[in-house]
Amino acid sequence: MVKPVARRQLTAFLSGPVCEDVERVRRRWDPIMSDQIGAHFTICHELDDRQLGQIDILRRHPRLRVRIGGVRCWGQPSLGIYLEVEDADGALDSLRDSLGVGSESAVPFTPHVTLTHPRTTPQERADEAWTALSAWRIDSDIEVSLIDVIEHDGTRWTSAHQLLLHGRA
Repeated sequence: MVKPVARRQLTAFLSGPVCEDVERVRRRWDPIMSDQIGAHFTICHELDDRQLGQIDILRRHPRLRVRIGGVRCWGQPSLGIYLEVEDADGALDSLRDSLGVGSESAVPFTPHVTLTHPRTTPQERADEAWTALSAWRIDSDIEVSLIDVIEHDGTRWTSAHQLLLHGRA
C-alpha cells in the first residue's frame, strides 16, 4: 500500500513570553488544536515538492521581524479566531516570494496566529472565546530566525526540517 503524501507547511513557531501567553489562551479555548501543534504562524500553507526542493535558498534570507497584534476573527468566531501578524518591513512577503508562493492562491494570504480553529472548536465555544478575547492585544515585536517545514500525519503536526535564517537585511 502506498503511503499518502503528508501535508506540508512552512511555519514559524513562537517562543518566549509571547508563546507562553498564546499557549495559555489556546489550551483554554481550543485544547484539541493546541495538542496537535504549538503556537505558530504559517508562512506557506501547502508546501509542494518544487518549493520543498528550493527550501535551502531561504537560509540566505534575513530574520523575520513581525509584530503580534490584536485578536480578529474570520468574519465570525465560528470560522476561527486569531492574532494579527504584521509584516511591517515586508520580510515575510519577501520570504514567500523566494519560494514562489506570493500570489498564486485564490485565497489571500493573511499572516496570523490561530487561537481557535473551526474544525476543533464548536460554535458555542468559539462565541464564548470571542466574548472573552476580542479586546485582547499582544502588541509585541518578535524576531524569527528559525523556521520549520512541518508535516501532518493525520493526527498531529511534526517538524520534518528546520532552517536557520541568517542572511543580511
